[in-house]
Amino acid sequence: MGVADPSSSDVDVARLTTRRAGGLVRRVRVGSHVAVWLCVWVPALLVLGRGWTPLGDYAGIELQAYRSLSLHPPLVGMFSTAGLGIGHTVFDPGPLASWLLAIPVHVDPSHGLIWGSALLWGIALSVAIEAMWSAGHWPGCGLIALAVIDLLWGAPSVLENLAWNPYVPIPFLIASMALAFVVGEGDLGWWPALVVTGSIAAQTHLFYVLPAVGLVLVAPLVGLRAGGRPGRLRWLGAGLGVGLLCWVGPLIQSLGAHSNIAALARRTGGVPTLGYGFAFRLLGDSAGPFPVWLTHAPIGFYPDMGFTYDHSATYGAGALFVIIAVTVLAAWTRNRGLFVCAAVTLVTTSAFLVSFAMIPTATLIVVDYLLVAVRVEGVLVWVLAMWCGVSLARTLVAARTGYRPGGMNAALGSAALIVLIAGGSSLGLAAAPEANAQFGTNWSTPEAGEVAGIVSVIEHTVPRGGVTVTLEGSLRDRLRIIAIGEGVGWRLVLDGWHPGLRGILPALSGLPPDPNAPDVAVRITESTAGVVESAER
Repeated sequence: MGVADPSSSDVDVARLTTRRAGGLVRRVRVGSHVAVWLCVWVPALLVLGRGWTPLGDYAGIELQAYRSLSLHPPLVGMFSTAGLGIGHTVFDPGPLASWLLAIPVHVDPSHGLIWGSALLWGIALSVAIEAMWSAGHWPGCGLIALAVIDLLWGAPSVLENLAWNPYVPIPFLIASMALAFVVGEGDLGWWPALVVTGSIAAQTHLFYVLPAVGLVLVAPLVGLRAGGRPGRLRWLGAGLGVGLLCWVGPLIQSLGAHSNIAALARRTGGVPTLGYGFAFRLLGDSAGPFPVWLTHAPIGFYPDMGFTYDHSATYGAGALFVIIAVTVLAAWTRNRGLFVCAAVTLVTTSAFLVSFAMIPTATLIVVDYLLVAVRVEGVLVWVLAMWCGVSLARTLVAARTGYRPGGMNAALGSAALIVLIAGGSSLGLAAAPEANAQFGTNWSTPEAGEVAGIVSVIEHTVPRGGVTVTLEGSLRDRLRIIAIGEGVGWRLVLDGWHPGLRGILPALSGLPPDPNAPDVAVRITESTAGVVESAER
């Protein structure tokens, strides 16, 4: 069992065809860049234009990014809900996204988080497009653009919240898929870039660790098998060096007494999880004849659960079996391109299966926003299905006529162009009115005004310097307390105070209370957050 000799393969034909490509093919490359940047920046500008105010998680992300240029930068990621119910606090694996957002947040504290995140999204997706182009797979450029257009159409909340840590990994996951494919075909020079995109995806949210790390580790192994032993190993040294830089923060933190890596690896003591039955249902959502990426995302937890249970676990298990069979068959028939595509799909799908199965039932609510990963995975599964169809058609034509059509790109390119131009344009036009009506409206909340009022009272109550803020309220006001508390902490930091917060807020914001600082108590009620009491301790 093996793969084709690199001296005479579809890979070389694809690259030669791309070098000789005419204007139409080059327009796909340029148009793909334009499409992804528009899909990212238009929602970002709409959000900023409608009075975006950092509250809750966004204020916590701002604080992490802001502290990244201090003498005490964050060494771990955001607080992870994976720790709820298992007896210890855990954080997402690393601060790499916050480090990258540090300069935009310092340059523009009011808006830098949004346009900085949009910049990261655009760069990641453009790198993926260029990688596909360099490998000769120009239809892949269009498919990347189509995946982003699909997000705008089917799950616009993702692009409205592109700075949120569960959504930041999405463009880097897409880029990692594309780069893993290119590396798997033998172009190992792209592996350092894959290490970067995979590291950002893995560090920003715990859920994406397995698929991102899996692609980073498996892709060069597939590439060595597909393309033969490389003459030089500079790609390996560069990738290892880049990887060390990306993970230096978590590695340093792991040496301390409260290692986050050790906490993540610690046994959960039999905490109930969603299990593989649930995970296989989600695979059925992505691989079915009416996949999730061809639908508008359900809005709300219960519609999401209803959509998930529309597919059986047996259907998802069958889909995984087919993916494994295609991988083995492609390797046996020495179809290098199909083998690499199948291997990338198998790694990604298997990793997501394990990730969904490991989610504790106590944090079932997270599935509501992690389902976006199923959309991306579904596009990849269907690309593999399309590739299988074209390969089968070529085999039948060759068996019947003795003529083997040269190159996969002609058929795949025609399909991608039709879908991108016709489908993509209609989806984009359909999404525009809805997106324009929706983006930014979530930020005009009473909590934004309450944060400004609380900060004003605090700053007139205690002198500039250290202050500990205690937010009190009923249990049902817990989410409001969190949103307001992190927003208050961020505004005080910007205004030159050194705030500390009590309760769960230090884990979310990175602002522990100072026992020697004045203490300000804020009582949160359903109708107002204006009751402020001050007492020095």
